[in-house]
Amino acid sequence: GLPDATVRAVAVDGAGRVWVGTERGIAYIFSPGAAFGGDPSLATPQWPVVVGADGDDEADYLLRDVRVTDLATDPAGRVWVATTSGAYLLNAEGNGIDRAITSASTPLPTDAIDRIAVDPVSGRVYLSTAFGLFSAPGDATVARPAST
Repeated sequence: GLPDATVRAVAVDGAGRVWVGTERGIAYIFSPGAAFGGDPSLATPQWPVVVGADGDDEADYLLRDVRVTDLATDPAGRVWVATTSGAYLLNAEGNGIDRAITSASTPLPTDAIDRIAVDPVSGRVYLSTAFGLFSAPGDATVARPAST
């Protein structure tokens, strides 16, 4: 059920889905615990689908045939996907892209991202490339206790 047998990264989002990044795209497992006594179909990898992304009624697979190099989760439970063609923030439903970071839209020196991490305190997204470390502002931070 995975887009490719070569798995590069795994992450768990805020909804408890397990995301798997491969050489040819991403997939998620809706309920991995279902493999142990529950409904086994919920533990089958699914490819995220964007319906009508090209203006038609046919489904397209999200980030199909894109080489995924790393995955990270932000404090809001959303998944960041590092690829050889940039970094992408998936929407909360996991069926679309909320934000793309590429060399065409930012000072990022290359679209080939090796690793990705999110600082939970500041929300900054860190991207490692062959040319060094790049950071971009993020919009999710960990809740801080109220001061009295």
